[in-house]
Amino acid sequence: MLEKVDNKQYDIIIGPISDDLAAENLIFFTKGKTEAAVGLKNLLAEKSPSVQYCFRTVKALALLEFSKHEIVRWWWTAMTKKELDAIMDLAFVTPDILQLFMEMRKVTADVADIILFNSKLYMMMEKPHLKISEDYLYPTLYDMLNDELKTGTITFD
Repeated sequence: MLEKVDNKQYDIIIGPISDDLAAENLIFFTKGKTEAAVGLKNLLAEKSPSVQYCFRTVKALALLEFSKHEIVRWWWTAMTKKELDAIMDLAFVTPDILQLFMEMRKVTADVADIILFNSKLYMMMEKPHLKISEDYLYPTLYDMLNDELKTGTITFD
């Protein structure tokens, strides 16, 4: 079933799913707390029992067959207007923080995403009652993220 495409890629790729420690390992590496070889070893998902499938071509997708459907209630249907407004504030400020982080740290979008979305700051930004995304501009939020990466704590001025 696996057939080479472009001499490098395959129709279907099957492999392990990395565990939740992948983001933490990347953060340690970017902080200089882990050497490259150790960081790479830690990122390998050799212990993961879960497997993911990536269907990369139309030919691979054609192999799929419909088996059933399921209706899922999405998390946002139970939100209050205040909670939805907070999520919207978060959606507007996040790209600016990521862009600034990439420019200042000279990292890729993937690395910036992993660091921000796994930070204590972002976890707090997701809590509507704290109003962090609403009360602080993105340069200040970037500084707060930097402080968290350096010290492990967040300071609110």
